[in-house]
Amino acid sequence: MTPFEPAPEIRRISTARSLKAMNRAVKQGFRPLIKKIEPNPEIQTKYQVVQHRETGEVRCDGDYRATQFFGLSQEWDVIIPWTFRYPYAWDLPFAAYLLPPDLEVGEDVILDDLIEDLLGTVWNQGDTYRRERCKARWTGTDFELLHTNDEDTRIIVG
Repeated sequence: MTPFEPAPEIRRISTARSLKAMNRAVKQGFRPLIKKIEPNPEIQTKYQVVQHRETGEVRCDGDYRATQFFGLSQEWDVIIPWTFRYPYAWDLPFAAYLLPPDLEVGEDVILDDLIEDLLGTVWNQGDTYRRERCKARWTGTDFELLHTNDEDTRIIVG
């Protein structure tokens, strides 16, 4: 390839997260590569719940600066103090990459909805989020994920 030739288009692989979607894809000629969903304990977001003493209004905050920006005062009670939790929920404990019938061994693709729980974004307030997509190479039986957390992880400051 010369510098003037366009880069070849990289194929995108979809993910099915329901049995209906998996079976629909099978009827269209795709083969589901089913993988167990395993939450990564490094991925977490925080929240606190506060309630106004007079009105009963309830608020849920996810930013430590909420007290400063929203003027929490003595009028608000903390009902649930800052707590971390895993922020993602799936209907099934597994999902499937939908493999096209002509996928070739060694072919590089983009997995658009990554099943594997890889770190994608880190916020300096302690929250971490999963990577949504990733470049990968088909080995003939599975995908080799082509990433490094150090280089690919986004950092949010604020």
